[in-house]
Amino acid sequence: MANFILQFGKENETIYLAINIHPKQWEEPTIFDFFNKLTPFSNRIKIELTEHKDPMTSDICQRFESVYAELARFGYDFVIDDVGNGINDIDFVIAHIEQISSIKFTILPFKKLKEETLLLFIDAWFQLAKDFNKSFIVEGIECQPFSSLLLDKGINLQQGFLFGEGKRDLVLIDEKMIF
Repeated sequence: MANFILQFGKENETIYLAINIHPKQWEEPTIFDFFNKLTPFSNRIKIELTEHKDPMTSDICQRFESVYAELARFGYDFVIDDVGNGINDIDFVIAHIEQISSIKFTILPFKKLKEETLLLFIDAWFQLAKDFNKSFIVEGIECQPFSSLLLDKGINLQQGFLFGEGKRDLVLIDEKMIF
């Protein structure tokens, strides 16, 4: 996979990638080999730390510190994915706020809530991101009216399947396209 991404990166100089890493993958030494190979493109790759719980990993904070120390040397930025879910709770986010570049909030677990309740969660995470000068991304955007509502709030980094057309929408971060 690393070789494919290397070739893809060479052929597509304007494309930026976000790679999701499950906490269980942090345990694998090969993860460092993988990202070491991709170092030439580390400025175009964000590592997203997924929210999945792993009952076999007792101290996720300590493991993250170790992984972060190793991979940050290669020049990667880190994103905490799906904040407020799984291991990516407020405690984890606050503990690692200085080590990340972005916070990503997904609306998917909140689909059954009233829109005004969902917006309270979004507003709180957006404010936290602003307080610490971090990028804030909302994912799960499926319709133009909700996208426009977020744009009116100043949330211009959005990801999702707009209008149900089934095509992945790109996210603009610092004038760079990420998918």
